[in-house]
Amino acid sequence: MNAILDFNNGYDEGYGVGYELGVQFAVTGVDKSVDPVKDDTSEDIISLGFATYSVEALDYAAYPEDTGLLYSVLGLCSEAGEVADKVKKHVRDGGDYDKLRMGIQKELGDILWYCAAVAREYELNFATIPIVNLEKLASRKDRGVINGSGDDR
Repeated sequence: MNAILDFNNGYDEGYGVGYELGVQFAVTGVDKSVDPVKDDTSEDIISLGFATYSVEALDYAAYPEDTGLLYSVLGLCSEAGEVADKVKKHVRDGGDYDKLRMGIQKELGDILWYCAAVAREYELNFATIPIVNLEKLASRKDRGVINGSGDDR
């Protein structure tokens, strides 16, 4: 699958920084019989920026406002555990790899939702999180400290 990063894709007024990280995926889209990961021959392009995603996804939030941070962090941990559990069971039992992949994809979507919720609770611009992460990784690589441990290496 081809991914195109577009760092100047709109403005999200509600979250501080005036740009949005847009991610475009070449997919075969609505034809569910075609696997968009294995077959990237379609000319259809779906573009959804992280800021747009966070606003739209959080419309589905259904938890008491006073528990938002705790609920979101626990949900994030829980969904990461579900990914690990699916992989663990596949290692133990084997099975249909494509079914595993689709299950992982769904769980990663849930993780993305909880990441957006945690970002909102801390009043972070969700669109800047991938940018900051890529900048951090590039800095580590440039300084030769991509391996190792510690947040501030």
